[in-house]
Amino acid sequence: MIGRKISYKDTLNSTNNYVANLVLDNKIEHGTVILAGSQVEGKGQRGATWDSEAFKNISLSVFLHHVNLSVNNSFFLTQAISLAVFDFLSEFDSNFKIKWPNDILWKNSKIAGILIETQIEKGKFNDFSIKNSIIGIGININQEKFGDYNAISLKSILSKELNIEELVLKLIQKLNVRFNELETFQFEKIKQDYLTNLWLFEKESTFKEEENVFKGKITGIDEIGRLVLQNLDSKGVKAYQNKEIVFLERM
Repeated sequence: MIGRKISYKDTLNSTNNYVANLVLDNKIEHGTVILAGSQVEGKGQRGATWDSEAFKNISLSVFLHHVNLSVNNSFFLTQAISLAVFDFLSEFDSNFKIKWPNDILWKNSKIAGILIETQIEKGKFNDFSIKNSIIGIGININQEKFGDYNAISLKSILSKELNIEELVLKLIQKLNVRFNELETFQFEKIKQDYLTNLWLFEKESTFKEEENVFKGKITGIDEIGRLVLQNLDSKGVKAYQNKEIVFLERM
């Protein structure tokens, strides 16, 4: 169960790094949540940073031990966690979407990001599965200024201050619901829910691959989590890894 143990720290460099060190020392249990009031070196996807004003937002990491997923099915973990954050935010407003692979937008402005770091183990039949996962979640709650970033917070959307401790407990509830779907192999439900709430799904949009700008349409996600695009100019279909395609729609 996620959240059986919740540990709060005033300041950490990164909640994911903190959890990783606890894993190395064998001092953390499955489902533990590490929550930080301030992250001075928050981590985003592919080496990016996650900037969050101190004591204004949700910055946490969840440790999962022996996730019952093969490496080939690992993107279902990304989908499930993305859906949990989406479910949590959708309690407040109906204008949220998941931006592939795992950002959450409100009317094209970013409100949440997720970073999943996994450790792989080899089975006795030479198969590979997820041994451990560290799931970092950052959600803008009461922050109002984001500099040049196209970002937004719940306070800006709702025009009121929110209690972060109460929201963390609600988020953990949503995480447990989606993690239960994952543990009971409800893969088709997870995938369909993810696609239903995916930003720009089946809508004509503008994309960029290297120097090539083209009109395209997201048609799905393949078995390893790549984004499947139909190029409306060339009529071709191609699957992309993260960072291989750029969304030129405003976000």
